Amino acid sequence: MCKRENRLTNYWLAPIIIPSYTIYGHQAPYVALFAGLSCLLQLCGNFIPLFGLFIGPFAALPILVASLISLSSVFYTYFLSFLLLVIIQPTELFTFPFTTGLLGICYALGVKWLKRRLFIVLCSSGCLLSGVMFLLSLFQVPILGAMSFSAISLMGWLTIVLFFTTYSWVFFDICLVLFLKIRTKLR
Repeated sequence: MCKRENRLTNYWLAPIIIPSYTIYGHQAPYVALFAGLSCLLQLCGNFIPLFGLFIGPFAALPILVASLISLSSVFYTYFLSFLLLVIIQPTELFTFPFTTGLLGICYALGVKWLKRRLFIVLCSSGCLLSGVMFLLSLFQVPILGAMSFSAISLMGWLTIVLFFTTYSWVFFDICLVLFLKIRTKLR
Protein backbone atom coordinates (compact mmCIF):
# COMPACT_ATOMS: atom_id res chain seq x y z
CA MET A 1 0.00 0.00 0.00
CA CYS A 2 2.89 2.35 0.74
CA LYS A 3 4.40 1.89 -2.73
CA ARG A 4 1.04 2.62 -4.35
CA GLU A 5 0.59 5.81 -2.33
CA ASN A 6 4.15 6.82 -3.14
CA ARG A 7 3.53 6.36 -6.88
CA LEU A 8 0.35 8.43 -6.70
CA THR A 9 2.13 11.14 -4.74
CA ASN A 10 5.02 11.14 -7.20
CA TYR A 11 2.63 11.31 -10.14
CA TRP A 12 0.55 14.22 -8.85
CA LEU A 13 3.11 16.18 -6.83
CA ALA A 14 6.42 15.59 -8.62
CA PRO A 15 7.77 18.82 -10.11
CA ILE A 16 7.53 19.29 -13.85
CA ILE A 17 10.77 21.04 -14.74
CA ILE A 18 11.02 22.38 -18.27
CA PRO A 19 13.91 24.67 -19.19
CA SER A 20 13.25 27.62 -21.43
CA TYR A 21 15.17 28.11 -24.63
CA THR A 22 16.86 31.27 -25.76
CA ILE A 23 15.89 32.14 -29.29
CA TYR A 24 18.17 34.68 -30.82
CA GLY A 25 16.57 37.02 -33.27
CA HIS A 26 12.89 37.59 -33.76
CA GLN A 27 10.23 35.54 -32.01
CA ALA A 28 7.53 36.62 -34.45
CA PRO A 29 7.94 33.70 -36.92
CA TYR A 30 7.60 31.18 -34.09
CA VAL A 31 4.58 32.96 -32.64
CA ALA A 32 2.97 33.06 -36.09
CA LEU A 33 3.65 29.35 -36.61
CA PHE A 34 2.21 28.41 -33.22
CA ALA A 35 -0.82 30.65 -33.74
CA GLY A 36 -1.47 29.11 -37.16
CA LEU A 37 -1.24 25.60 -35.72
CA SER A 38 -3.53 26.49 -32.86
CA CYS A 39 -6.03 27.98 -35.28
CA LEU A 40 -5.95 24.90 -37.54
CA LEU A 41 -6.40 22.52 -34.63
CA GLN A 42 -9.32 24.56 -33.29
CA LEU A 43 -11.00 24.55 -36.70
CA CYS A 44 -10.79 20.75 -37.01
CA GLY A 45 -13.93 20.40 -34.90
CA ASN A 46 -15.92 22.31 -37.53
CA PHE A 47 -14.41 20.96 -40.72
CA ILE A 48 -13.71 17.29 -39.97
CA PRO A 49 -16.83 15.47 -38.79
CA LEU A 50 -16.53 13.42 -35.58
CA PHE A 51 -12.74 12.92 -35.73
CA GLY A 52 -12.17 16.68 -35.54
CA LEU A 53 -13.83 16.79 -32.13
CA PHE A 54 -10.92 14.78 -30.75
CA ILE A 55 -8.32 16.97 -32.49
CA GLY A 56 -9.84 20.31 -31.47
CA PRO A 57 -8.71 20.23 -27.81
CA PHE A 58 -5.10 20.03 -28.97
CA ALA A 59 -5.33 23.70 -29.94
CA ALA A 60 -3.91 24.31 -26.46
CA LEU A 61 -0.67 22.49 -27.40
CA PRO A 62 0.89 25.25 -29.57
CA ILE A 63 0.19 27.76 -26.82
CA LEU A 64 1.95 25.45 -24.36
CA VAL A 65 4.89 25.01 -26.74
CA ALA A 66 5.14 28.81 -27.06
CA SER A 67 6.01 28.85 -23.36
CA LEU A 68 9.39 27.38 -24.34
CA ILE A 69 10.25 30.75 -25.86
CA SER A 70 8.82 33.16 -23.29
CA LEU A 71 5.64 34.00 -21.43
CA SER A 72 5.01 36.96 -23.70
CA SER A 73 4.99 34.64 -26.71
CA VAL A 74 2.25 32.62 -24.98
CA PHE A 75 -0.03 35.66 -24.90
CA TYR A 76 0.95 36.72 -28.43
CA THR A 77 0.15 33.23 -29.71
CA TYR A 78 -3.21 33.27 -27.92
CA PHE A 79 -4.14 36.70 -29.27
CA LEU A 80 -2.97 35.97 -32.83
CA SER A 81 -4.85 32.65 -32.83
CA PHE A 82 -7.96 34.50 -31.73
CA LEU A 83 -7.56 37.05 -34.54
CA LEU A 84 -7.04 34.31 -37.12
CA LEU A 85 -10.15 32.50 -35.92
CA VAL A 86 -12.20 35.69 -36.11
CA ILE A 87 -11.12 36.15 -39.73
CA ILE A 88 -11.45 32.51 -40.83
CA GLN A 89 -14.38 31.24 -38.75
CA PRO A 90 -16.26 33.95 -36.84
CA THR A 91 -18.41 31.35 -35.06
CA GLU A 92 -15.34 30.45 -33.00
CA LEU A 93 -15.31 33.99 -31.61
CA PHE A 94 -16.71 32.88 -28.25
CA THR A 95 -15.47 29.30 -28.09
CA PHE A 96 -11.69 29.65 -28.41
CA PRO A 97 -10.87 32.54 -26.04
CA PHE A 98 -12.93 31.14 -23.15
CA THR A 99 -12.26 27.41 -23.53
CA THR A 100 -9.33 25.99 -25.47
CA GLY A 101 -7.25 29.15 -25.60
CA LEU A 102 -7.74 29.79 -21.90
CA LEU A 103 -6.80 26.18 -21.21
CA GLY A 104 -3.57 26.61 -23.21
CA ILE A 105 -2.66 29.73 -21.23
CA CYS A 106 -3.35 27.90 -17.95
CA TYR A 107 -1.20 24.97 -19.05
CA ALA A 108 1.66 27.27 -20.04
CA LEU A 109 1.51 29.39 -16.89
CA GLY A 110 1.10 26.28 -14.76
CA VAL A 111 4.18 24.62 -16.24
CA LYS A 112 6.17 27.83 -15.68
CA TRP A 113 4.93 28.73 -12.19
CA LEU A 114 2.99 25.96 -10.45
CA LYS A 115 5.23 23.06 -11.62
CA ARG A 116 3.04 20.35 -10.07
CA ARG A 117 0.55 18.29 -12.06
CA LEU A 118 -2.15 18.42 -9.37
CA PHE A 119 -2.09 22.21 -9.15
CA ILE A 120 -1.91 22.64 -12.93
CA VAL A 121 -4.91 20.36 -13.49
CA LEU A 122 -6.98 21.99 -10.74
CA CYS A 123 -6.13 25.50 -11.89
CA SER A 124 -6.80 24.74 -15.57
CA SER A 125 -10.09 22.98 -14.82
CA GLY A 126 -11.15 25.95 -12.68
CA CYS A 127 -10.30 28.35 -15.50
CA LEU A 128 -12.11 26.17 -18.03
CA LEU A 129 -15.15 25.99 -15.76
CA SER A 130 -15.17 29.75 -15.25
CA GLY A 131 -14.79 30.35 -18.99
CA VAL A 132 -17.69 28.03 -19.83
CA MET A 133 -19.87 29.48 -17.07
CA PHE A 134 -19.05 32.97 -18.37
CA LEU A 135 -20.21 31.91 -21.83
CA LEU A 136 -23.35 30.29 -20.43
CA SER A 137 -24.37 33.10 -18.12
CA LEU A 138 -23.40 36.26 -19.98
CA PHE A 139 -23.68 35.36 -23.67
CA GLN A 140 -26.06 32.36 -23.43
CA VAL A 141 -23.84 30.38 -25.82
CA PRO A 142 -25.08 26.76 -25.70
CA ILE A 143 -21.60 25.32 -25.18
CA LEU A 144 -22.88 22.45 -23.02
CA GLY A 145 -25.73 21.62 -25.34
CA ALA A 146 -29.36 22.50 -24.77
CA MET A 147 -29.06 22.88 -20.98
CA SER A 148 -29.77 26.30 -19.55
CA PHE A 149 -27.64 27.95 -16.90
CA SER A 150 -30.42 28.21 -14.31
CA ALA A 151 -31.70 24.64 -14.76
CA ILE A 152 -28.51 22.94 -13.57
CA SER A 153 -28.98 20.99 -10.32
CA LEU A 154 -26.31 20.26 -7.71
CA MET A 155 -25.69 16.85 -9.26
CA GLY A 156 -25.36 18.53 -12.64
CA TRP A 157 -22.78 20.97 -11.26
CA LEU A 158 -20.78 18.15 -9.69
CA THR A 159 -20.86 16.23 -12.98
CA ILE A 160 -19.68 19.31 -14.88
CA VAL A 161 -16.85 19.95 -12.42
CA LEU A 162 -15.79 16.29 -12.55
CA PHE A 163 -15.92 16.31 -16.35
CA PHE A 164 -13.81 19.49 -16.64
CA THR A 165 -11.26 18.18 -14.15
CA THR A 166 -10.96 14.88 -16.03
CA TYR A 167 -10.86 16.72 -19.36
CA SER A 168 -8.08 19.03 -18.14
CA TRP A 169 -6.14 16.13 -16.67
CA VAL A 170 -6.31 13.89 -19.75
CA PHE A 171 -5.48 16.61 -22.24
CA PHE A 172 -2.74 18.04 -20.04
CA ASP A 173 -1.05 14.65 -19.86
CA ILE A 174 -1.37 14.11 -23.61
CA CYS A 175 -0.11 17.65 -24.33
CA LEU A 176 2.73 17.17 -21.84
CA VAL A 177 3.88 13.99 -23.58
CA LEU A 178 3.77 15.72 -26.97
CA PHE A 179 5.41 18.81 -25.47
CA LEU A 180 8.31 16.77 -24.09
CA LYS A 181 8.77 15.04 -27.47
CA ILE A 182 8.89 18.42 -29.20
CA ARG A 183 11.35 19.68 -26.61
CA THR A 184 13.71 16.73 -27.17
CA LYS A 185 13.56 17.34 -30.93
CA LEU A 186 14.62 20.96 -30.39
CA ARG A 187 17.81 19.97 -28.58
